[in-house]
Amino acid sequence: MRKKNCSSSPFLTSGKFYQRIYYRIPDINSFSNLQKLEVLDLSYTMLSGSVSQVLGGLTSIMSLNISNNFFTGGLLEIDAYPNLDVLNISDASNALQILDLSMNHFSGGLIVEGLTNCSTILRQLHVDFNLLFGHLPNALYLMSSLEQLSISFNNFSGQLSKRLSKLFRLKILVVFGNRFSGPLPDVFGNLRELEQFSAHSNNFLGLLPSSLLFCPMLQVLDLRNNSLTGNISPNFTRMPNLTSLIISQVLLY
Repeated sequence: MRKKNCSSSPFLTSGKFYQRIYYRIPDINSFSNLQKLEVLDLSYTMLSGSVSQVLGGLTSIMSLNISNNFFTGGLLEIDAYPNLDVLNISDASNALQILDLSMNHFSGGLIVEGLTNCSTILRQLHVDFNLLFGHLPNALYLMSSLEQLSISFNNFSGQLSKRLSKLFRLKILVVFGNRFSGPLPDVFGNLRELEQFSAHSNNFLGLLPSSLLFCPMLQVLDLRNNSLTGNISPNFTRMPNLTSLIISQVLLY
């Protein structure tokens, strides 16, 4: 989507509020009157309430930053805002490449069905430090363009699916601080570009996946505080780019 030059517009197209605000989101009509508003930055303002209250009536919104607040409720239905290019709730639409929902109080499941139009474009998805729970949805594994997936410090549970192998462009996979259980899927041979895999502080059990040896770009592997068992293959000492191997407090030998 072609970016508009907001500075040349005769209308109010940018609303940035940098002072500390300790109130709840104002009445929805306060924002819905701003029909031409394209850029709204409310980051670090201590706001709370529902995100839908912010977006109500903002039919022209293209860039929204509400990161580092105390928003609650479910995640956004991105498809409802076709003009949105950049969404920082810590970049969004049919051209969405980076979606950061970190450090809020979002709850419920990870709903990504609303992102189907950008499933081959989205490169980064971050939902760290929220109150999300449940199993990871199957639709997540259809986002074949993902390079970074970071979902740490939530309450996700269940097993990591073997469908993880479909995310073959992944470079960073961060899932620590959840309640995942069961064995790690032995599908890392398909993740040839993986540079970081951080899965500590979960309930993973079973063997260390031997397919991790086929991740030639792997630099950081952090699996501490799990219930993994078995042998450590001597081949791990032959991984050329590995700079950090953290497997403390597991039962490997």
